[in-house]
Amino acid sequence: MGKREYIIFLALVFELVGLVISLVYAGYYFDKKMGFSGVGVTSGAVLALVIWIFHLMKAFKTKDDIK
Repeated sequence: MGKREYIIFLALVFELVGLVISLVYAGYYFDKKMGFSGVGVTSGAVLALVIWIFHLMKAFKTKDDIK
């Protein structure tokens, strides 16, 4: 595996970390504002993973898969 592949995977990891941190923080803010206990944080984490998986599917789709 070349240097380029490592950079791509590292970028994907940073993207996942950024999504999880931002959406968990937004969920925490939502929980604090609405008075819930953990629903927003859990929803934010799950939403971050779902968004990231859809992005991975789109990123690794080849031209042969489009047909």
